[in-house]
Amino acid sequence: MYIADEGIRFELNPGPNRDENGKALLYAIPDTSRKCSLELYAKDAEQRRLISAVHLKTALDAFRDEAGLLLSRGYRVMTPFGSFALKLKVKGHFTDRNKVKGTDIEVDGIEFTPNKEFLDLAKDNIHTPRKKRQVSTQEILNSPEALKALIDRIIENNGYVTVRTFKEYSGLKIDTARNYLNTLCQGDQPLLKQFKVGRTFIYKLRQQSNPE
Repeated sequence: MYIADEGIRFELNPGPNRDENGKALLYAIPDTSRKCSLELYAKDAEQRRLISAVHLKTALDAFRDEAGLLLSRGYRVMTPFGSFALKLKVKGHFTDRNKVKGTDIEVDGIEFTPNKEFLDLAKDNIHTPRKKRQVSTQEILNSPEALKALIDRIIENNGYVTVRTFKEYSGLKIDTARNYLNTLCQGDQPLLKQFKVGRTFIYKLRQQSNPE
């Protein structure tokens, strides 16, 4: 989800290349804990009045089915934001083209090539990238005020919070996120109430009663 007042968070990892002293050169990747589910960005698009959440999900489902069919037939699928094409792999080792048969070729993934407009949109952040700060699970759990504010923000946006959504926002492991939400459903004045919708548990704010 786009948040206007922050730069891209990044992680640093050692790469295969070395400096003159033999030390691994670092390369940057986006913070792997920052994920935006379909549910979240559909809601964000709706709040920004781009498209209704239902229409966006329906359109993406239709795109998935149609694009998947076209890719399976060997087409490069062109879109307003770039193109998709199958990556193919030759099974075995060949040097003679005439010896390669259809059974020697298999699908090895899908490649996406963004167009300039989409790439420019993705790069359009005026803030300087920020290094991800490594935070321990215990440090996160020791800040209940911050977690409460985070839960409030998610519920304000979606009407409820799920374990997976809370995990994505907080950076906690999924079992820790689930256990934390469950603790908020307990006690004399529980903050949340758990509901089961299909196969998913959702948590909503419980109306607090005034102690007598």
